[in-house]
Amino acid sequence: MADAMISAVVERVAAIIEDQIQYEVNLVRGVEKELLDLSRKLEMIRKVLDDAESRGVKDQSVKSWLKKLEATAYEMDDILDEWNYSLLKHKMEASVEPEPEPEPENKVCCSFIPSSHICFNKVSVRRGTAKKVEHVKATLDQILREKDDFNFIISLPAPNLVPAPWREQSTHLIDLKKVHGLTIYRKKDVIVRNMMLSGSSTKILSIVGTGGLGKTTLAKLVYNDTQVKGCYELRIWICVSDPFDVVRIASGIVDSVGSETIPPNTDQLALVLQKLGASVLGKKFLLVLDDVWIEDESKWKDLKISLQCGAAGSKVLVTTRNERVAKMMGTLGDDMYHPNKLSQEECWSLLRDTSLPEKSEVECQNFEDIGKKIANKCNGLPLAAIVLGRLLQYKDLEGWKQVENSEIWKLEKIEFELFPHLV
Repeated sequence: MADAMISAVVERVAAIIEDQIQYEVNLVRGVEKELLDLSRKLEMIRKVLDDAESRGVKDQSVKSWLKKLEATAYEMDDILDEWNYSLLKHKMEASVEPEPEPEPENKVCCSFIPSSHICFNKVSVRRGTAKKVEHVKATLDQILREKDDFNFIISLPAPNLVPAPWREQSTHLIDLKKVHGLTIYRKKDVIVRNMMLSGSSTKILSIVGTGGLGKTTLAKLVYNDTQVKGCYELRIWICVSDPFDVVRIASGIVDSVGSETIPPNTDQLALVLQKLGASVLGKKFLLVLDDVWIEDESKWKDLKISLQCGAAGSKVLVTTRNERVAKMMGTLGDDMYHPNKLSQEECWSLLRDTSLPEKSEVECQNFEDIGKKIANKCNGLPLAAIVLGRLLQYKDLEGWKQVENSEIWKLEKIEFELFPHLV
């Protein structure tokens, strides 16, 4: 149990740092270094956990040491939550894109690129987190000293098993009952109409927008549209994420089509691209590349050339948070689509359906006033409404009021899945 918790904390630190890089936002100066230091110490401890957990079955002192270690890992996990909440608030506020204001010199700020700023103007928030980090660091140092007293056996790591940063994989499946807002359906109709009217021309269309705005949901609606299903011989959905692995993407397309086979564990790009070209040869296809980050045209070029083996009228639909990515991939201005934010009423509807799925209409009315205030905090971002809805699902009316009166980064619990992957 301790090993699983420590592994989760170490991975969360890596995910938070990665998330900051992708979203161009930094933690309060100095805290990132502290978190990385704690992460390294946990890695040192993880190397002896196999021996510790086997000895802890009979040795009460080792068992107590493991419990202290696990409790410390949970405490560190809570600290990571506070930073995740601050990142969420930034992402929600960034979607509004207000004009930057001059900052008083006495504020402690997180710096971003380009010239946006989010400030922890409540000194108590910053000091509280710093004290928690200091406490965990002292406890972990003590645990490390006690580790040496037990003379645990160090487990050697398996070779070449360093995990790549994890991102949730999207699929083409969609529950239409959970899609809210008329504007997203209207946008879907515009994209589909464009795809139908373009006839024999081959296009690369892109859906561009900030995280949590519903790009993937819009792409799913297009992919599953009745007209689209009847127009394309092949429909292929690939979740790309980062890094942009050409072999993996091409192999995924080949596997999806099913007419060609790739030798197991092959990493030969030329062979994989040859199989890709043969898979789509003469066939009209729709390929969705979801969550694309790469701006390096050289990695996209070979894949694009192989896709040209498809029949005239084939389409590639890209979702990305970066307009530069869409332009690099060859999307022209008229083929670039930006999802709209939800209205306040639509946001409340989504929040209500997520948080009160089993409640009657009368029961929902009891939560409506406070619920609409909470929904307004989401700034029209569908995923933010879903995450808040999941949090509120387990709270009574008094709990809803506490959430409404809380700063977003001080909420008790928000699902971790939001932070590494905003759709």
